[in-house]
Amino acid sequence: MSKTELEIRTEALSNRLLQLNSEIPKSVKLIVVTKTFPISDIEILYKLGVRDFGENRDEEGSIKSLSMPRKIFYMKVRHPLI
Repeated sequence: MSKTELEIRTEALSNRLLQLNSEIPKSVKLIVVTKTFPISDIEILYKLGVRDFGENRDEEGSIKSLSMPRKIFYMKVRHPLI
């Protein structure tokens, strides 16, 4: 049975997350910014073990964080010059 496109992309994303987590120092926390991405994408990331998310729009971040399990951390992301 061949894999669906979603399964292939999810596997690639999982591999990329593993690679990133192995490359960054343990003192650095990877925050996945979900700007413009739907809740369905965040659910996939959650299933892959991601718990730290960022969003630059308060309303969008609130909606997304309330749609997800309470075990996630959502933070406001701002441009450093603002």
